[in-house]
Amino acid sequence: MKIAFYAAFATMVLGAITVILTVPALFPDPSALKEGLAIWAGTASLAGFAVVKLLKNATLKEG
Repeated sequence: MKIAFYAAFATMVLGAITVILTVPALFPDPSALKEGLAIWAGTASLAGFAVVKLLKNATLKEG
């Protein structure tokens, strides 16, 4: 359970960092690749956040 929690947390953090670094690059030179990267990184970040919340709730109910 801890491994899944840490993996989801790492996915959330890496996705958020990628979005933060990618979005400013979209303004001077937007491209489909940069937009796609920002969208997928944002999706990964939100999915990681959802999994972290679900695992946290499951862990609290077990204990």
